Amino acid sequence: MEKLASWLKNKRIKSKLDVRELSLQSFVATSQISRIENNLSDITVKSLVGLGYGLDFGLNEVLNELKIPPYLPRFKNKKRPGVLIPKIEDAYSIWLLFRDEAQKAKGLMYDGYYQVQNIIGDENVSKMIQAFDAAWEALQAHSDISVPLPYPTDLELSHFEGIYTHGGAITNRDLGIRMDQKRLEMGLSQRELAKKTEISHSVLSRFENGSIERVHFKYVVRIDQALKMNSELLALAWGAGEYASGISLLKYMNEKNVAQQKLHYMEWEQTAKAWADAFITICRWHYVKEVSPLWWETVQREIEFYKR
Repeated sequence: MEKLASWLKNKRIKSKLDVRELSLQSFVATSQISRIENNLSDITVKSLVGLGYGLDFGLNEVLNELKIPPYLPRFKNKKRPGVLIPKIEDAYSIWLLFRDEAQKAKGLMYDGYYQVQNIIGDENVSKMIQAFDAAWEALQAHSDISVPLPYPTDLELSHFEGIYTHGGAITNRDLGIRMDQKRLEMGLSQRELAKKTEISHSVLSRFENGSIERVHFKYVVRIDQALKMNSELLALAWGAGEYASGISLLKYMNEKNVAQQKLHYMEWEQTAKAWADAFITICRWHYVKEVSPLWWETVQREIEFYKR
């Protein structure tokens, strides 16, 4: 990735920013920027999307520099595609509602997950109690109690294309599920893919279960090419990086004041993202299982006030 490192440095110089100024605008540490520009450190997706925010570039500019064709989804689903595809503003607004009316926000989350459990079924445990406990545990930010809600694994290509095409929030769990699907379609085991990409089996395993924290950009490039995904994995990884890092929230807020940007960024890291993760998971279940849109419509009415 030496070529990419040189390109990033030139972008910074042309923008007339020193490393400290870029750090403030990108939320990437000065030491990390220096290591990246001198090709002393692998570039993670999180760092790259942060630099993209600070230097005003997107994934397609990166791909163009690396001579990689952009992702061109062929979305064909005609079924009201935007209904259950939450965007970053939806995920953040449910958190703002909680800050003002905690019981109302909790009630929406519990009701949404309860409807999911009615569909997937559990004959041995009271669904209402289970839904309450599961959702409550998922909402505990940065706590040993925090337990993510189970994620639907039967998402299909049309679901991913719909989410991407309509600007939906993308998570690392989405990324892992899609990668796992494509690997199985090609008849490869994780160890076989590890051999093809020269990425360890353990890293690929964490990648697929959505638990990997440091996603190296060069790894995504290798996996995308090995699985012949035509930049689809790169596009999903970029979206997941923007979501996980809080950059997608900053882009939505469009706040020019650096101090205010930092407050929003810290809020996302500390608390708001736990709510967003749980909310998006519930929405994914509704999307996949085609649950009645009444819950989603109720949510939209309640959070409309908080949208910019």
